[in-house]
Amino acid sequence: MATNDPLLQRRRLRDRLRRLRENSGLTQLQVAEAMEWSPSKVIRIETGTVGVSVNDLRMLIAQYGVTDSMEINELITMARLAKGRPWWDRYMAAGSRAFLRPLAYESSASEIRNFEPLFIPELLRTEEYASELYRWTEGIDNVEERTDLTLERQERLLRPGGPMMHFIFDEGAILREVAGPSAMRSQIRRLMDLEVHRNITIGVIPFEAGLSQKFATPYTLYQFADPEVEGVLYLESEDVIREGGRDELDGSFYLYYEDFFSLEQKTHETANLLEHAFYFHDSRSREGREEWIRRRSRGSLEGELSGNGEGDPEGESVDGSTQRLFYLANRQDAPAAASSVVSGLTEIFLSLGPPPGNQATDFDVSTGSDREDAQ
Repeated sequence: MATNDPLLQRRRLRDRLRRLRENSGLTQLQVAEAMEWSPSKVIRIETGTVGVSVNDLRMLIAQYGVTDSMEINELITMARLAKGRPWWDRYMAAGSRAFLRPLAYESSASEIRNFEPLFIPELLRTEEYASELYRWTEGIDNVEERTDLTLERQERLLRPGGPMMHFIFDEGAILREVAGPSAMRSQIRRLMDLEVHRNITIGVIPFEAGLSQKFATPYTLYQFADPEVEGVLYLESEDVIREGGRDELDGSFYLYYEDFFSLEQKTHETANLLEHAFYFHDSRSREGREEWIRRRSRGSLEGELSGNGEGDPEGESVDGSTQRLFYLANRQDAPAAASSVVSGLTEIFLSLGPPPGNQATDFDVSTGSDREDAQ
């Protein structure tokens, strides 16, 4: 991937200038005195909080003793690129600058790793899923612009020659309904299609895998082809960016890097989990019920309502909550104890029926149609 994003160029330039100063044996104060600058100007240049003009750059590198013409031209090119406007600048209304800043790293990364505990990762979302989610989380005024930003990010990255991208998310993300059953089927179908993309890996963590150290924290790791550019950690919930470092702080890039690899070891059932989720949402829509019944009748759906392969009680009806219980109880990879508990809860749930005084529209599994029960 190209590394021409202005923010990343500024980062590369500031790192090079800091190394050149250190190699020359000069302190920041000595450079400031020699250049007749304030010490804070040198500090801001080396932290990347301000840019540096080409004229100031020429004087700096002369102060550091740089004479190689190729190196001088490379540094000047960095300074000029750092003054440009990033492609995502037009989306400033869609979020804070802190929110948009990771896009500089995203557009220049050679490898991206993203973990999401609650939702489908942004770069994998369908337009319908994304717009509905933003309607709830971003406020109605920003929905269209935020959705457009997500779709453009996908167009730029999900292409031949794009970066290697690895995504991990919890099973709850594909079972939680966003924008209705039809939208969820489309979303899961998209995940299935992307799973075979040679630049993309997708991992789903099953419920029974339990928790991990950083399970509650959505984060993204960026790595770059340029060996001079360290990895970057973005903590989404805090809008915090931390650059690579081998310290033992909790925010270290490498601690999250190790966490991601440990999560990958729990995602070997991803293909099955996506299929389970697709038919779970399929069974909740009117148009998908016929196929759901057909699969149940031949025993091909692991979430069949009987739990023992013998079919349903005559005329029995189930709602969404009951389907979830059956789904969990009949997962082939569910622990026996958990399956037993859920099966017991399911029997109790069915024996109670709909809440008193309510009119419920349920799915009659014996006929494959809706049935209204007035209590």
